[in-house]
Amino acid sequence: MCAIAHKIVGWQNAGQVHGDVVALTLAAYNAGEGAVLASGGMPNQVAAHYSETQPYVANILAMEPQ
Repeated sequence: MCAIAHKIVGWQNAGQVHGDVVALTLAAYNAGEGAVLASGGMPNQVAAHYSETQPYVANILAMEPQ
């Protein structure tokens, strides 16, 4: 996860992706790093990004306080 987060930060610094590092790291873990990069942030290019990846990220973030 740390390696993925490091890539995300690099892409953010280069202006290639926008969004929360933790959320994008989770999305990259679920959908693949290429999906985050290709979308410029939260994956949004295919139906699975809406039905699987985005809910996955929301669920993990919602459980974080626990």
